[in-house]
Amino acid sequence: LGPPELQQDLQRLRDEIQELTREIRGELRGLEPAKEDEENPNSIGARLRRTQHGVLAQQFWGVTGRLQAAQARYRQRSLERIRRQLHI
Repeated sequence: LGPPELQQDLQRLRDEIQELTREIRGELRGLEPAKEDEENPNSIGARLRRTQHGVLAQQFWGVTGRLQAAQARYRQRSLERIRRQLHI
């Protein structure tokens, strides 16, 4: 698991990432197509906003997924290391 300072640094970074993720989700919600766009869905502005929102959302979820996978790998390696230490 490492020294306490490293654990504190990791926790601080996890908390910071979690807060940034919440902020970005809020920003994405703010970019969602507006009610006016539903009234005229074929306007250039509405199509552009939908496309931009969709691309940004996909990129965000891709990054979030990679982050979760990296965290899962880290947890798995930590568990394996602990098991080896307990076995010795």
